[in-house]
Amino acid sequence: MAKRKKSGQRQIIKLLKSKKYGALILIAVVVVAIFVLYKCFPEYADFIFGDGELPAGEYVGEGKAEFHFIDVGQGDGILIRTSEGDIVIDAGPSATEDDFVNYLKAQKVSKIEYLVLTHPHADHIGGADAVLEEFDVKRVIIPKTDCTTSMYMKVLSLIEKEKCEVIESKVLEAYTLGDFKMTVLAPTKITYDDYNNYSVVIRAELGNTSVLLTGDAEDLSEGDMIDSIPRALIDCDVLKAGHHGSSTSTTKEFFSKVSPAYAVISCGVDNDYGHPHRETMETFKALQSVGKLYRTDVSGSIVFTTDGNEFTVKCEK
Repeated sequence: MAKRKKSGQRQIIKLLKSKKYGALILIAVVVVAIFVLYKCFPEYADFIFGDGELPAGEYVGEGKAEFHFIDVGQGDGILIRTSEGDIVIDAGPSATEDDFVNYLKAQKVSKIEYLVLTHPHADHIGGADAVLEEFDVKRVIIPKTDCTTSMYMKVLSLIEKEKCEVIESKVLEAYTLGDFKMTVLAPTKITYDDYNNYSVVIRAELGNTSVLLTGDAEDLSEGDMIDSIPRALIDCDVLKAGHHGSSTSTTKEFFSKVSPAYAVISCGVDNDYGHPHRETMETFKALQSVGKLYRTDVSGSIVFTTDGNEFTVKCEK
């Protein structure tokens, strides 16, 4: 019996040494391993073979963050409050600059760590001069453009006068305030035909929660992000719709990549552009049906608060 057992062992060893059978056995082992991975640990399989992220544990830090989508009429004005300082992204049109400044003061803002001017259009930078004059602004992030409008040149002049540090946006450059982090995702190219596509797109995150702030980035910039930015960075919990809900932004493909649980549209009541457009509202239809689409023209200023694990939402109206 012992001889027959050793003979069987020798046969197995010969098979393993055989290149043909060794390769087949290796393939079988890999197939079984992949099957077990997908069956028992699908989140890890997505991370290894797809665009997924490793599952995150509960955020236990002490950081908090508030995202104030301020009602500035037809424009964008956002305040981000973190445990380590305040950030302002765009400042709305000049027509509502007093309201914008008063909103910041009501929130006890005094020093602004970062002022992000996404692009040089009046409905985003019109109130920037008032912000620069009324608050201690440490750093200003802007895209590199050839814009020479009188409004933009005035803002640049004030930035210099106030001795703010000027940072030209760079893709995947990250900035932190304690546990809070914001990463630049766009513009990904040096030149565009439309200033909207120069918009500085920010991924803001605290712990396991994230917000995508897109300025007026249109379908061209969205496509460039899809092509060059890791999917894990585009995927976010909250999406600030590009270009006030215009049909030129928030393509179905981009929306699918972001896969948001909430969306916000910043636009004015009965605005001349008809924002948000029907096509965009169709894209957001599923979120709207469960009450997770918010609009400043409907709800006034909207505040998302996160503890790093989940959001709560409060509307002014």
